[in-house]
Amino acid sequence: MLEFRKICLNTEDITLAKRYFDASEIRTCDFTVGGTFMWRDLFCTEMAECEGTLLFKVRIGETVAFTVPIPDGRCIAAAKETCTLDETTEEQETGTVSALEIGNLFSVPCFHQALRCLDIYCETKGIDPVFCMVPKEAMPSLTAYYTAAGREYGVLAERDWYDYIYIKEDLIGFKGKRFNGQRNHVNKFRRLYPEAVFRRLNRENIDRVKDFCLDYNHRFGKDTDTAREDEEKTLEVLDNFELYDQIGGYMEYQGKVIGVSIGEVMGDTLVVHIEKADIDYEGIYPALVQEFSAMFAAPASIRFINREDDAGDEGLRRSKLSYHPVALLEKYTVSVY
Repeated sequence: MLEFRKICLNTEDITLAKRYFDASEIRTCDFTVGGTFMWRDLFCTEMAECEGTLLFKVRIGETVAFTVPIPDGRCIAAAKETCTLDETTEEQETGTVSALEIGNLFSVPCFHQALRCLDIYCETKGIDPVFCMVPKEAMPSLTAYYTAAGREYGVLAERDWYDYIYIKEDLIGFKGKRFNGQRNHVNKFRRLYPEAVFRRLNRENIDRVKDFCLDYNHRFGKDTDTAREDEEKTLEVLDNFELYDQIGGYMEYQGKVIGVSIGEVMGDTLVVHIEKADIDYEGIYPALVQEFSAMFAAPASIRFINREDDAGDEGLRRSKLSYHPVALLEKYTVSVY
């Protein structure tokens, strides 16, 4: 039977999770080191390996839920061998985001074998399977499995948790009429603060960035469980920067830290986990977006930038849409009865 255990912030657990994440090429932020370990306490995250896959168990309110099984490298190789030319989509041909670019990741035998193990686990616990943060590309295989098993299920599209995906060149250059607003904000920022410089995070300057985050939390922090967890885990990331294996940089003006961005690279995507800036400096956020993208998305191997979800915040939604995402990565909750 499946044996879930609480995940811990240590080299062993991060290495294990990252091995599956790196192989999967899934672009949603939920299957990244930062996205998993920063929120492990809020969601009481546990994990288990089964049939060549990795599953996570979480608690959302009073509901126990699971991620879909993430196949390992062997399953991925088998999936890519079965991906035929007929499955190529127009999106692939034009270079935009397509689920099929990761092959038949969720259609391989180990995926269904892990689901059978999970069904047995849920039966022994007296609960029905609930799957959260299900990527769109996993839906056909997941629903087909339960249809074949004669189980009914409900599907809920979680719009508040859709990830925003951008073509990296858009955020690096802000070129064209679509980005007039961002370009004007950046130009104003450069005009008002000509000495501002974006620097890479390292051991020597990380304490200064931590002091900035503490001040930011005091001035701009919100009184919600999610916001408090974000504040706490941002400091944890800075205290364990090498363990988290993140990359980041900060904006400095006249010796003062005024903004910070932190993320990680997963496959062909730069994922932004943390972004905080002092809004007293006009244009700081577009400038921070551009500088972080230019510094860390420059390699040819990176095609996209994932700026995560908007959590249902209307102001944040407008802001993220204003940067013209090339796609929203859909996520679903699937409740099996």
